[in-house]
Amino acid sequence: MINLKRWFVEIVILSLVFAGVGYAAHEQYFPNGIKFSGAIIADDAAGPTIVDETATSTNPTLIPNKAETDTGIGWASDTLHIVLGGADEYSFSISEAIFKAILTVKPDGTNEVLQVNDGSVDFTDGNAGTAGTMTIDSDGDISYNKDFAATDLDGILGSNTPAAIAGTTIAGTGVMTVSPDATNEVFQVNDGSIDFTDGNAGTTGTLTIDSSGNLSYNKSLLVTTGTLHGKIEIIADDNSLSAAQCYGSVNKLNGAKTTTLPAAVAGMSVLPYSDDATKKTIDPNGTDHIWLNGVDLGAGVSIDSPATVGDFIVLIAFSNNNWYSLGQSGTWVVTP
Repeated sequence: MINLKRWFVEIVILSLVFAGVGYAAHEQYFPNGIKFSGAIIADDAAGPTIVDETATSTNPTLIPNKAETDTGIGWASDTLHIVLGGADEYSFSISEAIFKAILTVKPDGTNEVLQVNDGSVDFTDGNAGTAGTMTIDSDGDISYNKDFAATDLDGILGSNTPAAIAGTTIAGTGVMTVSPDATNEVFQVNDGSIDFTDGNAGTTGTLTIDSSGNLSYNKSLLVTTGTLHGKIEIIADDNSLSAAQCYGSVNKLNGAKTTTLPAAVAGMSVLPYSDDATKKTIDPNGTDHIWLNGVDLGAGVSIDSPATVGDFIVLIAFSNNNWYSLGQSGTWVVTP
């Protein structure tokens, strides 16, 4: 009995062979599809072709122009590859799309709004000739070729007072905080001070420049490998020194008087100096001790100068509540 269905398919296949599609006469008909060897080639000189080869990321088998067989669509496990000139330029998988050339986005077909280059990312507003462009370069630096008005940042900063950015100047009000981990700040500009911190929650070391230009650090140790220069604080005739005045200061005294010291804290130092020939009395805090020439005078005991011009004594707190003399002029004695 003649199988009409198989006979019809054979006639179709033979017709394709004679038309130059490339089917071999020995190929068979299968109920679930057509198997062929060789390429399926369009008749047009620039027509497409399906190549009977193993598809790879650099070997396309779906060719839009049969005259250029190294450009088309290739394959690697679960990934489509767009191959250009035998090189894998673009690939698409379930998890990502990879572009190995410059990526440009032009919604209107003319003006770009996004370009990803080798080493930078550019965002533009799409206005030909007047485009504002924000660039992130290969070092992670951000630059913008236009000025920001304060109102332009309103939507970003919400109810906060925005800053205006023009050229190299940022002007605005409020507090600016830099927190790389979104929790611990490393830099903050307040109204009147600038704080630099180490970002360690709970143990933060903070270096502050206040509104008067004074520099302070809230930890006990400041280390430098270079040279540190600074002035000695000269205190003019002060009868009662504060704790802040007792770190490397000179108290220049005139007239017979008593100068009271603050509670001694390890690391303090002060140098009382007499500018005339009158007696100067140095009175420690009530429970503090003065060690004069290595001798402990007892709690709260004051000392007197020789009452000559140029009298001085160097007092250093080696420990809390203890002042030690490390040099002096003439003979200083316990106050009678």
